[in-house]
Amino acid sequence: YLNIIYETAYDIDKLSEIYLGTSITFLWYMVKPLVVFLFTMAIVQLPFIITLAILDRKGITYEELWIGQTNLHLLLRILFMTGLFIFPMAILTTAVSKDIMLLRPDYLIKPILKALVPYLVVAALVIATGIAEMQTANYFFSPDISLVQNINRLGLNLAVQLIAIIAMRSIGLFYRHYACYCAW
Repeated sequence: YLNIIYETAYDIDKLSEIYLGTSITFLWYMVKPLVVFLFTMAIVQLPFIITLAILDRKGITYEELWIGQTNLHLLLRILFMTGLFIFPMAILTTAVSKDIMLLRPDYLIKPILKALVPYLVVAALVIATGIAEMQTANYFFSPDISLVQNINRLGLNLAVQLIAIIAMRSIGLFYRHYACYCAW
């Protein structure tokens, strides 16, 4: 996904190639994007994580985040959704600049505010990808269900990948068209 964002941002209109490398580099090529995605998500969710850690002492846990009705639950929801909203810009920053030190609030918020409507489209595509991913079961062939159900599971997983590719390309296109707003 990071390669798709990078190559789209720099006007390379083809799907990115897959570099297999050798044994150790192959593992690095597999682990690095996962680490970058997780680190980026942790950075944008840091206010939520810190607040949740503080409120955990008061008995508010992540499991009851969406069912609690207090103002503190509302605060946690707002922080969580804000982090998710900023995530596409953060992943754009790490994919294009290849520098995690640029995950500063001023670098992330300014392009969003300057091009709000296009960014809302990008964020909606990323959210649609997340929702579609949550609806899929991990694909595995199961002899306990019919062949048609197995084919449907595989088809849904492939459809999610198509939606994800479109979402990642939209992030790259956002940069291509609005790079002037990115301070980095």
